[in-house]
Amino acid sequence: MEDTINTPQPTQPEESLEELGTKRDFQIRQKKIFFRKVVAVLIILSIIGIGLFVSYIILQRQRTTAPTKPVVLEEVPEEPEKPEDIWELHRDDNLKVFLKIPPEAKLYTYTNPSKVEIVYARNETDFSKINEQTLTDGYIFRVTPLSLGVRDISKITEIKRESFRIQCPESATISDAQDSLVDTIDAKFFTVSNCNVEYIVSYVPRFGIYYEIAQIFRGDIGVGQQHRAKTQELLAAFRFFPEDSPKPYDPNVTYYHDKYNFSIKYPDNMDTSCCDLEGPAKANNQTEDKDTGKLLVAAYLPTYKDKNNFDGFGLFLQVLSRRDKIPFQDYLTEQKQRLYEDYKVVTGNDPVGTEEDIQVGKFTGHVLRGYHWQGTDIIYVDLSAELKIQAYLAVVVKNISGEEFSQVMNKILESFEYYPKLTK
Repeated sequence: MEDTINTPQPTQPEESLEELGTKRDFQIRQKKIFFRKVVAVLIILSIIGIGLFVSYIILQRQRTTAPTKPVVLEEVPEEPEKPEDIWELHRDDNLKVFLKIPPEAKLYTYTNPSKVEIVYARNETDFSKINEQTLTDGYIFRVTPLSLGVRDISKITEIKRESFRIQCPESATISDAQDSLVDTIDAKFFTVSNCNVEYIVSYVPRFGIYYEIAQIFRGDIGVGQQHRAKTQELLAAFRFFPEDSPKPYDPNVTYYHDKYNFSIKYPDNMDTSCCDLEGPAKANNQTEDKDTGKLLVAAYLPTYKDKNNFDGFGLFLQVLSRRDKIPFQDYLTEQKQRLYEDYKVVTGNDPVGTEEDIQVGKFTGHVLRGYHWQGTDIIYVDLSAELKIQAYLAVVVKNISGEEFSQVMNKILESFEYYPKLTK
């Protein structure tokens, strides 16, 4: 077996310390050269940046100091107010008021009774036929001067509130009277809801009388509020003439019975001092009440001849005792019999009379024609249910001219109004 001889491999000679030092110095020199190049580049970039910044500053100063052209702003013309936005100013010399009329609405003035209305009704072309009963979508702004015997604004307001309680359904809501201002003048108002239409009714004193301002509106939810807002704008624009202006002319005079709360209007060309008329026959059990009997006799001056020949009417009230109540029909029968007897005694003949129902305000009265020996007609109205006593109103009518005074008398009868007693 041969012996294996291990021959040692040749080894790489190790670098000497001198060679390592030389190599180290070379690397350091290379790094220094690279660092100097980087620093040089940074310095050059800084110089360039500073130069650019200085140039920018100089350029900005030149722009600031250089003259500039004045900037001319084109004047934008104001858009003219559209015709549909213009409210027309209305001066009413009769009522002594100023009103503004929206472009969508129309103005209507009336003389008997005196009043002015601003009316708008959506989807309608003829606004003249619009009133509280026919209004379905729109508004009415109404101003009415009132020549009433009542001089207390609180009482006037309460009387009107109570009248709404009668004419509105039970579901209606009537607010209490509240203080307000109308054209800077102290006023009172109340609201009425769910009475076919909605109301805001105000009363304001001016020129020694009272004005009633009614805001009436109706519409679906949202639309109704728009109509209400428009009437509020109308009220805000409303103005009176100066206080030293003459009192507004009212062609009617209002007789108001303060105790029994009813009124009737008659033309101002009627005289209440010249003439007299005989009233209805006195009932057997009529009480002696200073507020009953003859209340008023008025003669129509345009057809007046003398105190025995005139057109006119008389207002009479009969209040019966509570212990002797007479149904209205029995009262009419008694009246007819007494008139019949008087007619026969005076003339010697039997009367040829007629009778029929007739409208007196909102009441249905009954008229006897041809039964009175003086040739007058007598209209009877039962007020017992309203006054809570046995009371009958009689209107005696004397007509010598015919149709002319008949038309006058029809308006007088239409004006009759009863106001319920005030709620405590």
